[in-house]
Amino acid sequence: MEDKKVSRGLDKNTKKNLKSNIIQKKENTSNSNLYFYLILLFSLVALAGVLYLVFSFSMRLIPETLCNIGSSRFNCTNILTSTYARFYGQYLYLYGLFFLVIELALLAFIKHYKNKAILFYSFFAILLIGSAISVYLLFIEFSVLIFICLPCTISLISILAMLPFSFLYRYYSKKQ
Repeated sequence: MEDKKVSRGLDKNTKKNLKSNIIQKKENTSNSNLYFYLILLFSLVALAGVLYLVFSFSMRLIPETLCNIGSSRFNCTNILTSTYARFYGQYLYLYGLFFLVIELALLAFIKHYKNKAILFYSFFAILLIGSAISVYLLFIEFSVLIFICLPCTISLISILAMLPFSFLYRYYSKKQ
């Protein structure tokens, strides 16, 4: 009688194990998608802050004074005219723009290609460099210059926020 049960299909325990495995894979997929989209969201927030700086300080399409909010502590002009704002003659936010475009391109490739490991490790290596620079720039902004540039700070914190979510994304995408 047991042979008939096995021959007709899978037994109850095997079916239960298959269902739990399918449910677990769906949860891992939904978790990995959630973390991917959070990384994408923080990338776009950081890009918005950098684009504001490009449009106001490089292209002069937006008045620079919009960044200087009421108080003397919030002053982008003082930060972007300091000696810390340039590297090899270029504004740091231009390097940030380049960094974010590369990160967004890698995210697009990660989402659409099957061999994600190499792309993810490239993304993560660049993100580690960007995070280290972000920590340094936040230190300079708050400790040395003692002024706050709101778009700069939002961009830097968004870059730092991408780091833990990229760990979680990799963890859950490996479990699939």
